Amino acid sequence: MDMPEAILAVEGGSGLMKELCALAEQHGIETSKPVSKTSPADALDSPIGGEEIRQALELATLVFKSGAAAVAFFTALKPFLQKHPTESLVVKDPLSGSKKGRIDQTTSTAEVQTIVEG
Repeated sequence: MDMPEAILAVEGGSGLMKELCALAEQHGIETSKPVSKTSPADALDSPIGGEEIRQALELATLVFKSGAAAVAFFTALKPFLQKHPTESLVVKDPLSGSKKGRIDQTTSTAEVQTIVEG
């Protein structure tokens, strides 16, 4: 049974997240702007610069009309993820921040369904 709405947080590399959010918006999915996973203060304590940290990981929230729509969207991402073979998307619960799973170009539809609905 489909949920009336599925809200998921997605984490990935900076370039990947910008492309993902643009693709999601083209499919009518509400998205937040990708934000850095690190605090600006982290850059002060880091041996690398702030921009390098910012490029590492970003987080965005995607709002789907249903769980089935989320499964369909992430399953349809295989060609997109094949352009980024070394990267993957981490799907998280937006309220708790707990990891639901990781999606890459090899993730099956059944695995996507378990991650999204689990």
